[in-house]
Amino acid sequence: MNIKVYGRTTCGYCKMVKQFLDMKRHTYEYINLDETPELAQSVYELSGVLTVPVTVITKADGAEIPVIGYNVPSFIRALA
Repeated sequence: MNIKVYGRTTCGYCKMVKQFLDMKRHTYEYINLDETPELAQSVYELSGVLTVPVTVITKADGAEIPVIGYNVPSFIRALA
């Protein structure tokens, strides 16, 4: 499983997502869209939203599951 969290510097929900993943002992890559604005379009194409955080969980079979915002039930389902 591969986890990428797309966020922005001042995003409080982004910090909450990172805390949740840390608490559950999941490793992830954090991508700050303020530092890499060229990635914003690809995140939009994947998730359909312009807001952050967007967490993309890639399963072993290659399926990508985007979780928008700080949504614990969606994280639990996607991480199972």
